[in-house]
Amino acid sequence: MLFSVEQLLELPEKPDLVCVKQDDTIRVTVKQMIENDFSQLPVVDRDRNLVGFISAGTLTSRES
Repeated sequence: MLFSVEQLLELPEKPDLVCVKQDDTIRVTVKQMIENDFSQLPVVDRDRNLVGFISAGTLTSRES
């Protein structure tokens, strides 16, 4: 089910945010993306403060 941000903010019971922690492994990150059919995820610190995003493109790109 797709929600707009506005709809999510108005929900009485907000769904858990799917994210990864800064110290999670790439394996954990890829697993979360596959299980949730997401191409990117927010990255949070220990206090669940947003520190950035990681995408499938970031994981699969390679510098020459």
